[in-house]
Amino acid sequence: MKKWEHFFNSNQKLKSPSELRVAYFSGPNPENDLSVLVKYGVLPENVWDFESENKTYDTAIISALESEFPFVKIHKGKIQNFFKYTPLKFDIIYLDFCGTITSIDNLRVITTLFYHQALSSPGALITNFAFPKEENDPIKWMNTLKLCTNYLYCKEFTED
Repeated sequence: MKKWEHFFNSNQKLKSPSELRVAYFSGPNPENDLSVLVKYGVLPENVWDFESENKTYDTAIISALESEFPFVKIHKGKIQNFFKYTPLKFDIIYLDFCGTITSIDNLRVITTLFYHQALSSPGALITNFAFPKEENDPIKWMNTLKLCTNYLYCKEFTED
């Protein structure tokens, strides 16, 4: 029993900010998010940026080279492919999506993340989603509204 407790405790220890491994979408200016992480003690070496669009990737590389973080890791490609083919686990994954929560592409990223266990335990998944414009697709707008309402609506604990 002592060996199992030791193993469990070694995997559940508190981490200092310098030990955290972080993944996020780079965008054209990866140094914006990275400077905040570094300010709180995360090492730039423990941060992975992801950008799948060629033009934005090129802009991000130039922006990073001209910043105080010229050696930042910017992965060119889809983050879900990285999760599939790389056994790294991240303590924080920040996904700033441009699309809605009902977007197939966005759901594919989240599904792949969990399927390949890319998030450490304990870990933090932080997401942002766009809200669909009602005038573009009223049915999608209502469905998204219902989904968010059901998720955010206060519920009693089922454990009681």
